[in-house]
Amino acid sequence: MRRNTARWTGLTVVLTLCLILPIAASAAQAKPERTTRSDAKTLTDDAVYVIEADSRSPEGSYLRVGVYEKVVQARAVLQPPVSHLALRSLRHRQYWRAVHTATTFGGTPIYQFRNLYSDMCLTVARPEHSPVYMQYCGAGVRGQQWSHVWPGIIASRNTGGADYSMCLDITEFRNAKGTPLQVGRCHEKWNQLWKLRRISDEYAK
Repeated sequence: MRRNTARWTGLTVVLTLCLILPIAASAAQAKPERTTRSDAKTLTDDAVYVIEADSRSPEGSYLRVGVYEKVVQARAVLQPPVSHLALRSLRHRQYWRAVHTATTFGGTPIYQFRNLYSDMCLTVARPEHSPVYMQYCGAGVRGQQWSHVWPGIIASRNTGGADYSMCLDITEFRNAKGTPLQVGRCHEKWNQLWKLRRISDEYAK
C-alpha cells in the first residue's frame, strides 16, 4: 500500500512539472506589454519656482538661475541663493513663473518661464551654445518653450525637429557666480542637471 502511494505521489510530481515548465518557458519568451510612459515632470501651472543647479559651487552653495537687469537681451546667469526674507526685488530676480502653454503629441507639457523681476521670459535661439536671455513673452514663441524632462533636465523646444536636442546648460562647466547660461546638446552631465523648487504663494507675491 505504501509502495503504491509513493508511486502515485511521484507520478503526480512528474505530471505537475510537465505542465508548469512549458507555461513558464512560454511566459519568459513573451514580449512585455507595451505601455505609454512619459519622462516629463509636470509643473504646477502658474506656480513660481527657483531653478537651482543640482551641484554645489566651490563656495558650497547651490546657485540659481537669475537676472540682474530689466532689459531685453539681459543674460540669464548663475546667482547665489537669496533668502526668502530678502527684499522682494532681490528675491524676484531668481523667481520664475511656470506658465503651461501647450502639450506635445507625446504628452509632454511645454512651459514658458516668466521672471518675476523683469516680467520677461527665458529665451534662446536655435544653434548649439546659443545664450539664454530675457525677451518679452509671446504666445507661440518657439525660443521660449521649455519642458522639464528626465530627472533634472530642462530641454528647449526650439530645435529643428520634434525631438529634444538642446538643454539648459552651465557654460563651460563653470559652476560659479555670474556664469552665463546657454543651451547645449543634451548629455545629462552635471552642468545640465537642475532642481526646480516651488516657492510658496506668500513669498511669490
